[in-house]
Amino acid sequence: MSEVGRFRRDLRNVDARVWRGDIPMGHTYTMGVAGEEFFQRLRDAAEITATLHEGAEEPLLPPRLYHPETLAPVAEWVRVGPGGAVDSFTILEHDADGLPYPEPRVLALVRIDGARGGLLHWIGGCEAKEVKIGMRVRAVFEPKGQRRGGLTDIRHFEPAGR
Repeated sequence: MSEVGRFRRDLRNVDARVWRGDIPMGHTYTMGVAGEEFFQRLRDAAEITATLHEGAEEPLLPPRLYHPETLAPVAEWVRVGPGGAVDSFTILEHDADGLPYPEPRVLALVRIDGARGGLLHWIGGCEAKEVKIGMRVRAVFEPKGQRRGGLTDIRHFEPAGR
């Protein structure tokens, strides 16, 4: 067998060869049945929904057809939120291309009221320095004619009571 075709156990990470460059490719994300239902309800009714499974006490968000621990099927879809609390957050000063935002932006994990789980989304309607863990927020939805059936149908979460 040639040296190229044989697995060599004596190679170390420092011996690895690197080929630098770009691979042009795209991808398609399939949201599945539960995701499709979630986004349709978000688009059509501006409501955040979760799935309650047979034998479970708390609905799950993001919704799932089967409970990840018990594999119980969905018993019903329930409306949750639109309020919640900031569980964790980060302040971003640059976009994905490295360009600076005009103002710092806050990306947060929002634990949605009435559900086990939450959504990763933008915080708006306040200064970045005002955001705190545990801060109460509520979803701000795009107007009906502008919702397209995606997470951006929620414009952002803003401090509750504003």
